[in-house]
Amino acid sequence: MSRAGGDLNSYLYLLDGQGELLFEDNDSGGDNGDARITYTLPADGVYLIVATRLGQGQGTTSGSYLLGLASDAVPVPPTAEAEEESEPVLPADYEPFPLIVYGETLDGELSDARFMDLYVFLGQRDDVIAVEMNSQNADETNGLDPLLILLDDARIPLAEDDDIVDGVERDARLEFTLPRTAYYAIVATRFDQDAGTSAGPYTLTLNGPGGETTEETEGEPVTVPQETPLDQLAPAPLESGTSSQGTFDAGAVLYSFEADAGSLVDLSATTDAGLDSALILADENLNEVLSSSGGTMTGVTIPKTGRYLVILSPRFGPAEALGGGYILALAQTAAGESGNTTTEGPQNLVYGDTRNGVIDEEQVSQIYTFEGSVGDNVRITMEATPGSTLDCYLELQGPDGAIVEANDDIDPGVVRDSSISVELPADGTYTVVASRYVGPDADPTAGTYQLSLELADETTEAALASSQTIPLTYGQTEVAEINDEQYLVFFVFDGRAGDRVTIEVDNLTGNLDSVLHLYQSAGAGWQEIASNDDSPTGGTYEALLQGIILPQTGKYLIAVNRYGLDRESTFGTFSVTLTLEQ
Repeated sequence: MSRAGGDLNSYLYLLDGQGELLFEDNDSGGDNGDARITYTLPADGVYLIVATRLGQGQGTTSGSYLLGLASDAVPVPPTAEAEEESEPVLPADYEPFPLIVYGETLDGELSDARFMDLYVFLGQRDDVIAVEMNSQNADETNGLDPLLILLDDARIPLAEDDDIVDGVERDARLEFTLPRTAYYAIVATRFDQDAGTSAGPYTLTLNGPGGETTEETEGEPVTVPQETPLDQLAPAPLESGTSSQGTFDAGAVLYSFEADAGSLVDLSATTDAGLDSALILADENLNEVLSSSGGTMTGVTIPKTGRYLVILSPRFGPAEALGGGYILALAQTAAGESGNTTTEGPQNLVYGDTRNGVIDEEQVSQIYTFEGSVGDNVRITMEATPGSTLDCYLELQGPDGAIVEANDDIDPGVVRDSSISVELPADGTYTVVASRYVGPDADPTAGTYQLSLELADETTEAALASSQTIPLTYGQTEVAEINDEQYLVFFVFDGRAGDRVTIEVDNLTGNLDSVLHLYQSAGAGWQEIASNDDSPTGGTYEALLQGIILPQTGKYLIAVNRYGLDRESTFGTFSVTLTLEQ
């Protein structure tokens, strides 16, 4: 759960299907108040994710966020029984209540004698519904203060709403995507229900796919098309071939475009130096089509005709990004449009292979595939050959089609070749897209290139075995020294996904002001996942990382340095203690 706007301090809960708490986390996702849960599921079934803020109802932070769900498991294909949903059955205890259909508006009245009405409707899987309950005597003393509750066919509450605008617009409105085909119940009641004091007449409207509402103009009914969730966000239009630019004034920015089924789309975001971006492409019902943490999507096939939403946000939250600039570009290719945009088919690769190719106006990308195993550390390099002006772009897609990693420049603006080093998350067939940079800030390039696929060598293990790297195990304490000749010391340990660890630095001699970093293995290198300067408990310069949940099984690197590195002069001996919390 990553903050995308505001000062939100994210908090996550993982529950099983019976509502029992399995795991919770506040800020293991990094220094931006982000939350991350890594957990091994105990059984097949339905699980619930609760995304909230620290303190929940008593919390004071707020803002927008991005929620991601990933697994190292191979998706289980649906069974024939699952593919054929059984015919929904109207529950016996719903039979006495009136039925309502999409587009219908009903009248009712609540009082102390009857403080609740219940309406039943049949909904289909993935239907996006909107229910609105409007008081007809809101201006009167004790006029009705509506409250809406949505129940499934087992009477389990799915959603509720009190005020459309808290304390201002007291009518109720809830929007929800139905999880399956079944009968659902709408509870139309009042604030505080049986303990409430408001009363009066109301109207209830249910909207859903295919439903229509009508308005009257001079006595003539006029059909009003139903508003989609995308419409309610009011995104700015994005046109193919025309770039849009702006600044991240409030976190994420929203754009939309129309596309036909089968057409190809390229999206490219260029941001200010030092600012990484994330892209999300969703349909008009806000179902995610694809996401990218590299700010670029290439050759996306549109699944169905309609409007699409583009969400562009700072990758690591808005704290240092507000006011940062961006340029967003869209390129579309119509379905069936002629032109050799790729070769006749994907080319197969194995570890150690090197291939030559060309990118030009007739062939803008080349597809390669290879078989990989979970845990393989791979390096993919795409280099323009001598004399070529090609600005390379690389993308790696997993067996499920999701983007694993992407790279434009090895050194942005300097080395325009591309390289990806990554640990494969699953067994299966991986796809490599070799292409060119597409963006509004440069003309399209062309030229020859060389692409290589390597299984990363053991340089990481060799580094770990060096005398400057001290091995650690859970429960162990090691002593080291920082001085003007050595102001950075490394420790390494093996961890498992889901381990909750605490790393504590204690100063033994001198005036050392320590800084602590934790890295996870990433391909042939390391990726920082947490850091701390002064202990959050206060009153000391000693660094502390507490309750960090490890995201993967493998090698982890602890780096201890002094504040300011070679620019400062604090020194001393210190100890590092690694603890596995139970």
